[in-house]
Amino acid sequence: MIEAADPFAIAGGACIVYGNGDDDDEYVSSAGCEPADVERAHFILARGLFEVRTGRGPDGAVPFDARAHGDELLVAAHARGLPMIVANPDLVRPDGRDSPMPGVIAARYERMGGDVRYVGKPHALVYAVAAAQLRDEGVPPARVVAVGDSMEHDVLGARRAGLDAILITGGVHAAELGVRQGVAETPSAERLAAFLERYPADEWPTHVCAGFVLD
Repeated sequence: MIEAADPFAIAGGACIVYGNGDDDDEYVSSAGCEPADVERAHFILARGLFEVRTGRGPDGAVPFDARAHGDELLVAAHARGLPMIVANPDLVRPDGRDSPMPGVIAARYERMGGDVRYVGKPHALVYAVAAAQLRDEGVPPARVVAVGDSMEHDVLGARRAGLDAILITGGVHAAELGVRQGVAETPSAERLAAFLERYPADEWPTHVCAGFVLD
């Protein structure tokens, strides 16, 4: 794993995209990059596990397949020495099935000996960039709170960055907290206390909320 000052120091902008689906073309283009197959790519971008994109347009992507893309493609990429940039290190998503997220692919590539560079939560770079942008808008850190459902990603990253953090209980930790996933249910005080005791006190959220909706 690498947390370099510049994880984007890569020879070119052609990338294999482990993506979210609809917005991958726009996302990659906005970064000045282009999707490419393993023979032409300069790096791997891991931001989702809905599809794998190696070209533009509807014909440039296929649904993620664990064997083809979690094994064979990674082996080919590792043989070429391609680094992987992980924009979303989450391991599961709170969809009721705990479906895998890019952190799973990143861990597999690391086990192969691949060069994995994390830039998403809880790693420091994403917070430094966000803080700089907010500072330019006149927003001090004391006026910022991070909101998320993962202790290991959302809350840990925020607390390391010196920010307040709100843990949403109906997400990836719902079963551990004794509530239903995706439903704004409040865990018992006893269940919440036992859950938090598993983590160092300086990594606890400053607030806990059953649900969070943006109008």
